[in-house]
Amino acid sequence: EIMPSLVGSEMCIRDRLRTALAEKGRCDLPGVLLAAAECAPLAKTGGLADVVGTLPKSLAALGFDARIITPYHRVIKEKYAAQVTHLTDFYIDLGWRHQYVGIERLLLDGIVIYLVDNEFYFGDRIYLGGEAEGEQYAFFARAILEALPRLDFTPEVLHCNDWHTAVLPMLMKTQYTGRMQSRMQTLLTIHNIAYQGKFSFEFVQDLLGIDARYYTPEFMELNGCANLLKAGCVFADHINTVSPSYAGEIRTAAYGEGLEGILNARQHQLSGILNGIDTAVFDPAHDSGITAPYSMDDMRGKAVCRAGISDGRHGEAGYRFVRDIDGYGQAKAVLDCIRYHHAAQLRQAKDCDPLAAIACIADNIAAAADRRQTGDETQFDRYLPLSPVFTHLNGEHPGHTLPPHALD
Repeated sequence: EIMPSLVGSEMCIRDRLRTALAEKGRCDLPGVLLAAAECAPLAKTGGLADVVGTLPKSLAALGFDARIITPYHRVIKEKYAAQVTHLTDFYIDLGWRHQYVGIERLLLDGIVIYLVDNEFYFGDRIYLGGEAEGEQYAFFARAILEALPRLDFTPEVLHCNDWHTAVLPMLMKTQYTGRMQSRMQTLLTIHNIAYQGKFSFEFVQDLLGIDARYYTPEFMELNGCANLLKAGCVFADHINTVSPSYAGEIRTAAYGEGLEGILNARQHQLSGILNGIDTAVFDPAHDSGITAPYSMDDMRGKAVCRAGISDGRHGEAGYRFVRDIDGYGQAKAVLDCIRYHHAAQLRQAKDCDPLAAIACIADNIAAAADRRQTGDETQFDRYLPLSPVFTHLNGEHPGHTLPPHALD
């Protein structure tokens, strides 16, 4: 109940925290454990990792003891193995599988990170895809629950992120009754509602032993599948997402991806907190990824950066990815930039050919141009930098021809 009020200055937040705690008859802040599939700077494929890597620092500044639990992915082991200490190890059952769980402890930038070690599940890619990924993160969920009593930390709040950890609240409330896990409060953050963790119920039941009575539309069934994100929406104590406006949008049929029903039913436990950035990491005064540094005190470097973009020093038409990665990756990068503005048309874009998916927005660009001619520029200007990218993609991949107006 405190989390949705975390807005405004740090002093204002501290005051509101003290007031909220006093109303509940307590003076201490709850310990928070964030559970997620990835965490920057250890392992990152998208914005989820940025949030998980940054939020504990902000919570710590407010006085919370906030820690992270994440898989000990190969990319982490390759870089940080010398810095971790072994905390504990044990075995868990995952259906017929009897699997090793190691818990390693890493202190990074003042934040404690627990790393769940298992070479079979985390010795390859961060996301294995398909049922292999379902098993990968079912293991992670069970490992977290069995690790909780063994940690050197007793959190009161478990913060789950996206479908990979969304099943945790359900398991805690249905399989751990009377144990310390069931006494924790749970928060589920939806970063990308298009990813829901959809599998056959038989598959999920085999892995996690979920009682068949929960395979109904009331709990986790959706369109003939066991939906792990829906299970989290049903059982989590609170749900939030990446902005107040998005919290409203996902309650509609256009943006809810089939979960608008449960999200409307739980609208009083649903909130949005606007995503920000880590200003220490994304600081143009010290960012090695830009042409020249600049700051509020000396803005000369910004003009140098702009010149670097316009003359192609950052890649074809000012996009580094156009030169540095292949056409598929270029198209996916463009989609990542614009998916938010076309969620209804592109909600399946991550599951199809991004080159083909880009063609889906050509009509929207043309329509935006038409609106510009009638004086409505609200949609057009955001597309101005994209046409050179389309031109490049069209030339490199003629099999994915874009409509002519996409190049105008």
